[in-house]
Amino acid sequence: MKKLIFLGLLLLVNTVNAQTADSIFTNANKLYQEDHYADALSLYKKIEDQGLRSDKLYYNIANANYKLNKVAPAIYYYEKAMMLNPNNEDARFNLEFARRMALDNIEPLPKTFGEKLNEAIVLKLTYNQWACTGVALLFFFAIVIILYYFSYDTARKRLFFLSGIVGLVLALISLAFAYKDY
Repeated sequence: MKKLIFLGLLLLVNTVNAQTADSIFTNANKLYQEDHYADALSLYKKIEDQGLRSDKLYYNIANANYKLNKVAPAIYYYEKAMMLNPNNEDARFNLEFARRMALDNIEPLPKTFGEKLNEAIVLKLTYNQWACTGVALLFFFAIVIILYYFSYDTARKRLFFLSGIVGLVLALISLAFAYKDY
């Protein structure tokens, strides 16, 4: 019986806590709409301090920080919102806008040939797709070598041998790409 009472009280506290967070969120949104950004931000932070996470909460915290000209915290919370909901187009747009407004905007270094090659070739397929391609090319290599072994015509033997070598090299390259991507 004591366990049931304890469980009931626990559920009641959670329900009251959720209602409190919802009402605080609503009040914070009203303050934000009335251009009281600092007050809205303090209410949003109060919700965050309760341990609640939401992409809408982080998005609103970021907007309030941005309106208060706190660009770095705004970027931080836009990124947190994007981590919870990568499809949030508003957060993505505002994040890019805030990054352009950052004072310590650091230009990325130019990419090396290896990085360009990595983006152009290796990252076009997943490591699983590269591995499947490598295994398929190894099967091709095995079939061509068997055909080479049982062939009696020298022209065909050359063709099968060269095809086998090309297949083996491509298989090794694709398996190396799979390993690098993994």
